[in-house]
Amino acid sequence: MAGVTAQFHVDLRGIVDLLSHHLYSSPRVYLRELIQNGVDAIEARRRLPGRGGASTGRIVITPADVAEDGCLHITDDGVGLTPDDIEQCLATIGASSKRTTDGMRREGFMGQFGIGLLSCFLVADTIELTTRHVDGGPTWRWRGESTGVYHVDEADIPQDQPGSTVRLQPRPSAAHLLRTAEVTLLVSQFAAFLPIDIVVNTADGPEHLAERRFPWEKAVDGASLPSVARRASGVDLCQELFGFVPLHAVEIADVQTGVRGMAYVMPFAGGQRGTHRVYARHMLVSDSCPEILPDWAVFVRAVLDTENVRLTAGRESLYADATLAGVRERLGAQILGWLTRTAQTDPARIRSFLDVHEVTLKRLATQDDDLLSAVVPWLAFESTLGPVSLPEFAHGQPVIRYAASVEDFRQLAPFAAAQGTSVVNAGYAFEGALLRRFAEVNGVDTQALTPAAVMADLTAPDADEEASYLPLLDLAQRALDRSGCEVVVRSFEPASMPAVVLAGRATRAAARRRETLDESDGVWADLLRGLGEGERRPQFVLNIANPSIQALRDRQDDEVCTTAVEALYAHALVSGHHRLRPFDTALMARALPCLIDRALRVQE
Repeated sequence: MAGVTAQFHVDLRGIVDLLSHHLYSSPRVYLRELIQNGVDAIEARRRLPGRGGASTGRIVITPADVAEDGCLHITDDGVGLTPDDIEQCLATIGASSKRTTDGMRREGFMGQFGIGLLSCFLVADTIELTTRHVDGGPTWRWRGESTGVYHVDEADIPQDQPGSTVRLQPRPSAAHLLRTAEVTLLVSQFAAFLPIDIVVNTADGPEHLAERRFPWEKAVDGASLPSVARRASGVDLCQELFGFVPLHAVEIADVQTGVRGMAYVMPFAGGQRGTHRVYARHMLVSDSCPEILPDWAVFVRAVLDTENVRLTAGRESLYADATLAGVRERLGAQILGWLTRTAQTDPARIRSFLDVHEVTLKRLATQDDDLLSAVVPWLAFESTLGPVSLPEFAHGQPVIRYAASVEDFRQLAPFAAAQGTSVVNAGYAFEGALLRRFAEVNGVDTQALTPAAVMADLTAPDADEEASYLPLLDLAQRALDRSGCEVVVRSFEPASMPAVVLAGRATRAAARRRETLDESDGVWADLLRGLGEGERRPQFVLNIANPSIQALRDRQDDEVCTTAVEALYAHALVSGHHRLRPFDTALMARALPCLIDRALRVQE
């Protein structure tokens, strides 16, 4: 081939703009693309045994601040390019030297040589490639300019060995990306696990920055590490890449696509979709790749190496297709399998896991039925039966009765227990939604119990009996007038409970509004007063089945009755875990000492 000067077959300025604004996330990828081209060239040469000698599998990089000419140099001893390859790959954007004669991509190659080399225009105005093919012949030089012109001729100094060298003249605005500090950092980030010897020439001598092995890989002699050693090595890798010591390292793999790696259970609550670190044939694709695992897997961070998962054009993320969906589903099933096995065999470990991630799991299980079925057997709910899982609670019951708030559960639990009714507390974060989803999936009916519904079911006295309690009701209402509650009499079990305060969610909100009203004036007070018209008050229910209440009805001493009512009200507030206002606190501080004092005087 004689010397040729020509234009690229596209508008190069437009291509560079496309690369920088749409294909690549950062100009830092130029070095990854150059290394990938070298890796592919070495692999191509290894597939041609006996032709031109074996490749040593080495890439040598000389940063711009070390090279005498102020340019970055990267050399591989791969297959090299022929004149036809140069014309096809470097004059027509998007072509590749890694193709068979029928145009099909060869399995095992990652890059597209033309696009990969042109990524260097993100950091340089001039790219020079010198190359000699493994089958022999001259050494060719290709020189491309960001203006859109390229030139091909024979190199002045022929290469002794097959392979290629790329020389980049730094653009001033990107010069720091071609210096030693940044080059060594980029090689360590992108290429540390490549099975290729990558040497960076520094002012202090050559540094070998690749050929690390993933914990799950076999050693050089073909032996696999014992599982304990793999896990320990995986923990070290997690600390290095993610900065935390995991609760556990779970090995995961997908045989169909050659994906292998580890999922690290985080020691802190995540909440965000996982930012997993994904490699493609040992070259880093992305350190923030959520789509490789299911959305619910926010409690793990994964390091994965892929073989046959398709990459996007910029090779910085995974292509969203049916293959990726299958990988995500199968890897997710393995993580769920680990959770299930751990729950069955290692209660202490699953408890430590739940201490961190239980709320997150409850939230996510409402959105994913696979996760729901996996985790719901060991998520404990508070209930009148004690701590219990939903499957245990629902066993043998046609209806799951639940309290929608913690306050409701604390008020209703004594009634339910005395009447033999089981109630579960669904008042904590995401528990109500989780319970309803569990019931829907398993075909179980649910019933929300409220203080108002319980009050409606309590037995009211007949007219004559209620009339006998009117003096006590009148006295109690006057004693508790500032509490804002309504005093009523009912009969209920257990008879040992003398009184109870029932206040639903709307009633509790109204009470807080009245408390604010007491501290407000002007327009704000008028507004709150208008909002409160017609609202229901908390109910202080005296249990007429209780002997003490019956005795109090017959007592003629107003002072004793008043003190007893105040004490009963204070006790009902505390036992029902109600919020105490200043009036309630003052009443409690007064009622109990008064009762003690009167009891002592009676005894004397």
